Amino acid sequence: MKENIKPDTIKDLLNSHLKNDNFKTLEPIQLEDHTYTDLFKGITGGNETFAVKLRQKTESIKNSIKYLNALNDSEDFIFKYKNLIETENYYIFISEWLEGCQPIKTDRHLIKDFFKKLAHLNLNNTSSSSFSSMYLDGKSYPSIEEMINAEAIPYLEIYMGKHDKKIIKKNIENLNLGLGCIILEDMNTGNMLKTEKGRLKIIDAEHITSGLNLYQFEHINILGLNKKEWYNITDEAKEVLNAYFSEIGESKNKAFLQIKAVAVLSFLRELYFQVWQKQKIDYSEKDRIFDIILNCGIEEIL
Repeated sequence: MKENIKPDTIKDLLNSHLKNDNFKTLEPIQLEDHTYTDLFKGITGGNETFAVKLRQKTESIKNSIKYLNALNDSEDFIFKYKNLIETENYYIFISEWLEGCQPIKTDRHLIKDFFKKLAHLNLNNTSSSSFSSMYLDGKSYPSIEEMINAEAIPYLEIYMGKHDKKIIKKNIENLNLGLGCIILEDMNTGNMLKTEKGRLKIIDAEHITSGLNLYQFEHINILGLNKKEWYNITDEAKEVLNAYFSEIGESKNKAFLQIKAVAVLSFLRELYFQVWQKQKIDYSEKDRIFDIILNCGIEEIL
């Protein structure tokens, strides 16, 4: 969200669109050290509890709603909203309030099971055209190759390090080995929940689109090169990646090439963002990290 709106303002906006059983309280949700400004626990006058999510009206969110409604989700893995309210500037999602545990500080052994289910979801929702990503400002492309090029070419243009751009590009091209399908680009642990009944649920489908399955690994700390955070996947990275590609039915060699390509692209994404912010770039340090990525072996990733 680009702006913070007071809960009472959201409650009034919400209640103005409801015919009965209005919300009497709406409290921001806290997770670890983060307080969400767009996610709330709401209690109605009838003492029913719901999760309420506010999203600005964008083409990306509009497309996410479209793909969510068309999803083949026989295992009911993605938690669906009960009500959707559309206002002039916002979408307001109202969902049943779920109790359960999340693989944040504890229960992190569950993360691999979420990615197994994700693999099944991807296989049941393959795509053959119109590919996009949250990194492409809502633009769609007719093929995976064109989508990858649209993102990667600007990254290569700004790279000023020691590595041969032809070698970098060759590594990135291995992304084309991936699967075109409906994807969830925000697979962080805060979006994973095991309910009291033992069901695994993804509770946020904001970044759902027709894209490349490998773009779902942004929160996996491949090679452990990034800071360890509760919402990312570091210690469990190998077992999670092995579990996912095993369910997909991919060989270890091909899986390795794809994961390495993801690591290369993620490195360049971060670099591009830093250049865009006009940060001073220490290319000796950047290339030290890039050396590790470009020269890694299969045993270091899988």
